[in-house]
Amino acid sequence: MRERFANYLSIVALSLMSGLLFGACADERRPVIAVPVVPSLPAGADFQSQSPVGQEWRQQVSWGSPKEYYRQGFELYQDAIGACLLAKGFSFTRSPWYDDDRVAVVINPLNEQAAATYGYHLPPYGAEDSSKIQIESGPEFDSALSGVGGCGEQGFSFAYGALAEQQSATFDYIVQSVTNAVPLFDSTVDGARLVQTWSRCMSKVGYEFVNPLEPDNKFDSAAVVSEEELRTRKADLDCDRETGLTKSRSAFEQTLFDRWLDENSETVEEYENQLAAAERQVVERSTALREDGAAALAHVLGSAG
Repeated sequence: MRERFANYLSIVALSLMSGLLFGACADERRPVIAVPVVPSLPAGADFQSQSPVGQEWRQQVSWGSPKEYYRQGFELYQDAIGACLLAKGFSFTRSPWYDDDRVAVVINPLNEQAAATYGYHLPPYGAEDSSKIQIESGPEFDSALSGVGGCGEQGFSFAYGALAEQQSATFDYIVQSVTNAVPLFDSTVDGARLVQTWSRCMSKVGYEFVNPLEPDNKFDSAAVVSEEELRTRKADLDCDRETGLTKSRSAFEQTLFDRWLDENSETVEEYENQLAAAERQVVERSTALREDGAAALAHVLGSAG
């Protein structure tokens, strides 16, 4: 789970841009984890404890999580597929949009409520809603939806297009640049010392782990969250707090991240301009689709070709 902290926001953004072609089916952007031994967290649960820590500082900048744009783009993509399929004589049930807010804040390693509920797992992501989606099937429908030049491909091109590809490529570059600018805290002298202190703390309560990735890797691929995992995660959290490991890592990364922002302001501004242009395109094409239906797709895609 900790390895995923660093890449979570970039994975979400890039998967939304490149992995939505089969959005009519159940969401496959992450494994679905069942959590039978603990209840789901109530709606509106407060996940903001001790934030920002554990690389949640990436959420402090608007370009790091353009959720509204991705939501609008996804809905346009679904609407465009629906209009295309309707014109071909097929029905279509839209896939729901899943808000990532819960997951994005649960990744805080010091979040006590999340640790006690999910252990080292991410929370269930869209499993309940996606299991209820009923879609038409059959060779003709499958060809119309996902064949070459099919409605999935047309809908994606209509909703996103070249502007989104440019914006996504710049965002990918930014994420890689930030990653390169923020070296692993654990490899620094202070980081290595705190990891060793954390390891000794865990050993005192009966857990023999060299670093926090070891319990993470032990449990996070399991299909369910076990009581053993929750006990281990509780000990991990207690030792994290006692040693100040995550808070020190966060402060270290925040300093380097602020420096990166100062040195790359032009790149960030370029990305923000690209994002604004892509957002305007989504609004314009949503209006065209509402007014003209499938004819809007043919007009836009014909012009692009």
